[in-house]
Amino acid sequence: MEEDITLADLPWEDVIFKHIFPSLDLKTLFSIGSTSSTYREMTEEYFKMSKIINIGKHGAKVTEKALGFLLKENKCCQKLILKNCKSSLNCKILEPMLERNRHLVHLDLTQCTSLTNNSLQTLAVNCRKMRHLILRDCVWASSPAVTNIGLQCRELIYLDLSGCWNINDEAVSVISQACNGLVDLNISRIYGITDSSVKSVARNCRNLKKLNVRECWRLTDNSMKMLLEYCKSLKLLQIKGCKSITWRVFMEFKNRGVILDQSTDFSRLQVVRPEPPIQI
Repeated sequence: MEEDITLADLPWEDVIFKHIFPSLDLKTLFSIGSTSSTYREMTEEYFKMSKIINIGKHGAKVTEKALGFLLKENKCCQKLILKNCKSSLNCKILEPMLERNRHLVHLDLTQCTSLTNNSLQTLAVNCRKMRHLILRDCVWASSPAVTNIGLQCRELIYLDLSGCWNINDEAVSVISQACNGLVDLNISRIYGITDSSVKSVARNCRNLKKLNVRECWRLTDNSMKMLLEYCKSLKLLQIKGCKSITWRVFMEFKNRGVILDQSTDFSRLQVVRPEPPIQI
């Protein structure tokens, strides 16, 4: 009588890791790994060889122990999505991962609130091929740390600093000069940002296609006019909450074919009416 073939009997690298495990979510993979020492070894080996690690919807629920198991030996990762790991992700787990994966090109740390600027320093030193970096709502991120990333990771094309309140004009200016290949930049909800930042972006990032400056209420027509002049490739501009931008400039973008966020409250854009002709 023939013995039953189990999952563990299949070729791990050629079959399981290539065709089965990639279609399973993280919860299922951990469930498989918890059934026996063999399957634990299998899942551990899979995580070690994974080029893409995506916590996805499980970020808020994953424990520190599970995250440590997932990341502890990986040396092949190119895309790492750890969004919403608010309390489970710390510097002790992340920094060795960054040190081992110098070919990492995509990193998402959205709302990872338990990290510090030491992690950004480790990122800048080790991951200089970084192209997509998302630090959304990382309120702990400082201007010097983010500036250093710009100086070291000059291949960045996508940068999201939304809600990073401590970022200032000087940091954005340095980043725009060092990473002049940026095509998508999000500096929304950074309330200290002024025209100086956007002017620097306009002068240096000529291939910019998307810019999000929502709720940057200090911005005025001056910086918007520079965007119109220098950023000929701009396709999308998100300006909701920018109360000092006038209707006239808004219409110039529309006439240029630039898409503006659909939720823009037109009624709050200033309408500048032309002066009446002088009667002679």
